[in-house]
Amino acid sequence: MQKITLPKCCVSCEHYTHKGYDNDILCPFKNKSRTAFGECKKHKSNVFSTEICNLFEKIEEVRQGKLF
Repeated sequence: MQKITLPKCCVSCEHYTHKGYDNDILCPFKNKSRTAFGECKKHKSNVFSTEICNLFEKIEEVRQGKLF
């Protein structure tokens, strides 16, 4: 069995709170133009869930092995 890991981007960060979806000209998903977005509590700003940050902090439940 392979271990599943989450990318080091906002969607899997402790500081991210999901709010909705918005147009994203840099959307990484094929044939899509909208990406999930939310608020970063660390930076106090809105961010797309696919953004990568140097202050990334893994979600506590993932750290404890409870999600996967």
